[in-house]
Amino acid sequence: MARYEINVSGASVSSGSLEKIQENIINEILSKLEDETEILSTLCTLTCVSQTLQSTINEHLFLSSSIDLSSFSMDSDTLNGISRRFGKMKQIKLDCFFLDELSIRRFLGVYVEELILVLSVELSDFHKMSVDFADKLRSFLRDCRYLESLEIKVRMEKRSRNESTIPCLGLKFPQTVKVLKLDMRVLHGSIAFGPTLTHISLVLDLITNVIVLTIAQNCPLLVELELIDIPTSYDELSDIGIQSLVHCRHLSSLSIVRKWQFVYAPFARATQVGLILLSKGCKGLESVRLHGLGAQSKVQSPLVELKLVSCTSITCQGVHELVTLSTSLEVIDFHGCHRIADSCLSNISCLTSLTSLNLGSTNVTDDGMAVLGKGKAPISCLSLRGCKKVTDEGITFLLGNGGKIGRTLSSLDLGDVFKITDKAITVIADACAGLVELCVRNCFIISDEAMKTLVLRGRHQPESKLLRRLDIFNCPGVSEESFEYLKKPLFRGLQWIGIKESHLIRVGDAQLAEIHRERPWLTICKDGCEVGCHDGWQSHGMADY
Repeated sequence: MARYEINVSGASVSSGSLEKIQENIINEILSKLEDETEILSTLCTLTCVSQTLQSTINEHLFLSSSIDLSSFSMDSDTLNGISRRFGKMKQIKLDCFFLDELSIRRFLGVYVEELILVLSVELSDFHKMSVDFADKLRSFLRDCRYLESLEIKVRMEKRSRNESTIPCLGLKFPQTVKVLKLDMRVLHGSIAFGPTLTHISLVLDLITNVIVLTIAQNCPLLVELELIDIPTSYDELSDIGIQSLVHCRHLSSLSIVRKWQFVYAPFARATQVGLILLSKGCKGLESVRLHGLGAQSKVQSPLVELKLVSCTSITCQGVHELVTLSTSLEVIDFHGCHRIADSCLSNISCLTSLTSLNLGSTNVTDDGMAVLGKGKAPISCLSLRGCKKVTDEGITFLLGNGGKIGRTLSSLDLGDVFKITDKAITVIADACAGLVELCVRNCFIISDEAMKTLVLRGRHQPESKLLRRLDIFNCPGVSEESFEYLKKPLFRGLQWIGIKESHLIRVGDAQLAEIHRERPWLTICKDGCEVGCHDGWQSHGMADY
């Protein structure tokens, strides 16, 4: 018979004594969980073990207003068992692959306000699945009279671009729908954008003036618009499309992202003129993200987030003008803006609300690090990835002079900064008491000495926060000896470490399994993923398609 254990304040309670756990203790545990729906879904499979667990979870599910079942591989009996415990559930997230095994009406009642459908497309049975899905979707929309949000995600890795599409011609959304997130690459037929929509996120084969004009003319209440495309042709968005968004007076967040997977096709016809006119028409615009735009932009305050990824024409003078107009900026992302250099960092360092700054692959140098180090910006997240002119001296300028950033920094990305050595790691360890995430991937000179420094940081500086995530991908100077640092009691707070292309990858599976038994919460990533990866499909918004 399987033996289950629950740790409560250091005590171990076996399945045989589960009945003795007081209900208020279980409720306390459930109230402290960060991902409540995941734990509830797992515990539902254990309700047969204990009547106390069964009654407590039944009550908890009945009182819950939302549940996420999109990440679990559960059979129909388990899912139906969970559905019977629903009370007045308003938000449900489902994996469409399980819909054939469910009684739809059991899950979807008149109280449902938000339905999130997670769809993963597989090439082998795509045609059959697409027809079934279209029928299911129409059924959902008929049953959910109070539906406010609809999301359809599609995984594209195993599907060719010439494969069949899902027929959605004539598909009608309830007038209550406000939030719409769709992958238009696999939906065949026109979609009616209704006047009640406030949030739209679309993945397209190509962003054109027509699609933007259609949205602008039919969605006067629009607050957030996100458009992502992966083009195969060169027809493109222009100022006409951008300027049409002035009809959306409530627009506060605009994201236009182009991914260059098949062709290199920046938005060459979209210029700063269109963005200036847009900012004058949409006075409430707070967040702008443009990826692949070949123009300098000006957006008036109250802008708090600005992401101009790979906007190769933006200059330091443009940044100066932008920061002068938008002193409330909290997030800046200039990754891939090659003309950004040291001269604009004095303006950025004066932003007293700035918490996140990405200067990856820009032209900043050690002198610019000195400017940032003396600034007033309370930066907690800083990326210098690919800044090849930054050295150990620059890190010392940035953090070693007792400036504000050393006290506020919690996440630092030094990936592809090839001149960084163990000396810089020592400076970081000494200066950044709040650091919880560090990336030094592709830093070839980093060695075991740097790992030792990071380990000792927690011992010699009790006031320091524990390092949670560490990326040493392709750091050949880190040898197998550093494997010992992953064992108890060292690196007490570590939750994730990326080791691919380092010598740690040579450690045997048996030794890695031993670490996993000691520290089941620690993810040792051997696949070269970015910091914080996990098994399954990461959910960080539509931009991950």
